[in-house]
Amino acid sequence: MAEIKAIYEEHKHRYGYRRITAELRRRGLLVNHKKVQRLMNKLKVFGIVSKR
Repeated sequence: MAEIKAIYEEHKHRYGYRRITAELRRRGLLVNHKKVQRLMNKLKVFGIVSKR
Protein backbone atom coordinates (compact mmCIF):
# COMPACT_ATOMS: atom_id res chain seq x y z
CA MET A 1 0.00 0.00 0.00
CA ALA A 2 2.88 2.36 0.74
CA GLU A 3 4.38 1.69 -2.68
CA ILE A 4 1.04 2.40 -4.40
CA LYS A 5 0.68 5.66 -2.46
CA ALA A 6 4.27 6.66 -3.34
CA ILE A 7 3.72 6.05 -7.07
CA TYR A 8 0.43 7.94 -6.93
CA GLU A 9 2.05 10.95 -5.25
CA GLU A 10 5.10 10.80 -7.52
CA HIS A 11 2.91 11.16 -10.62
CA LYS A 12 0.76 13.99 -9.20
CA HIS A 13 -2.46 11.98 -8.71
CA ARG A 14 -2.76 11.17 -12.42
CA TYR A 15 -2.12 7.42 -12.42
CA GLY A 16 -4.96 4.92 -12.20
CA TYR A 17 -4.73 1.27 -11.24
CA ARG A 18 -3.52 0.12 -14.68
CA ARG A 19 -0.56 2.48 -14.80
CA ILE A 20 0.29 1.86 -11.15
CA THR A 21 0.25 -1.90 -11.80
CA ALA A 22 2.62 -1.42 -14.74
CA GLU A 23 4.93 0.77 -12.62
CA LEU A 24 4.96 -1.83 -9.82
CA ARG A 25 5.94 -4.51 -12.33
CA ARG A 26 8.75 -2.27 -13.63
CA ARG A 27 9.97 -1.97 -10.04
CA GLY A 28 10.01 -5.76 -9.68
CA LEU A 29 6.77 -6.37 -7.76
CA LEU A 30 4.41 -8.88 -9.34
CA VAL A 31 0.90 -7.77 -8.36
CA ASN A 32 -2.48 -8.44 -9.96
CA HIS A 33 -4.31 -5.35 -11.30
CA LYS A 34 -7.46 -6.29 -9.37
CA LYS A 35 -5.49 -6.27 -6.11
CA VAL A 36 -4.08 -2.82 -6.93
CA GLN A 37 -7.59 -1.58 -7.72
CA ARG A 38 -8.95 -2.91 -4.38
CA LEU A 39 -6.10 -1.33 -2.42
CA MET A 40 -6.58 2.00 -4.20
CA ASN A 41 -10.28 1.94 -3.35
CA LYS A 42 -9.39 1.22 0.28
CA LEU A 43 -6.98 4.18 0.28
CA LYS A 44 -9.64 6.34 -1.44
CA VAL A 45 -7.17 7.10 -4.24
CA PHE A 46 -8.37 7.55 -7.83
CA GLY A 47 -6.68 8.50 -11.08
CA ILE A 48 -7.78 11.46 -13.18
CA VAL A 49 -10.05 10.52 -16.09
CA SER A 50 -9.74 12.74 -19.14
CA LYS A 51 -12.75 13.85 -21.15
CA ARG A 52 -12.72 12.87 -24.80
